[in-house]
Amino acid sequence: PIGPLVRRTRASPIAPAMAAAAPPPTSPEAQKEVLLSMGLPFGTWRSDAPLCDFEGVTVDDGDGFIITGLNFVGKEDVSFKLADFASLKELKELNMKECYGATGDIESLKDCPLQTLDLYDCSKLTGNIKDLPQSITD
Repeated sequence: PIGPLVRRTRASPIAPAMAAAAPPPTSPEAQKEVLLSMGLPFGTWRSDAPLCDFEGVTVDDGDGFIITGLNFVGKEDVSFKLADFASLKELKELNMKECYGATGDIESLKDCPLQTLDLYDCSKLTGNIKDLPQSITD
């Protein structure tokens, strides 16, 4: 005779590994992952390279190598998406002068603590610079 179905459960030995926390968004690993996921064609942007060696990237090494600046002046043929930079929560400077391939809405940067922003000749961008904090637009 078949008895009642009994379902036994026990903790999976892989459960703790799966529950491991992702690195904090400001960790060098998480920031590197953000940059690499953009798929930009920079030879120095490699998973085995430190952030401070990434082309156009400025880091504050006093704070654990936090990305504080990006300088892409004259990268005319590179397709940038402004929204990709929004997750860099310590980004203070973004220079995209003459980045003709930059696209996206300027408002996607409104939560970044930017102090300097140069979007000169980024004619494919949408939105209004007035949507950004006044400290950036002064």
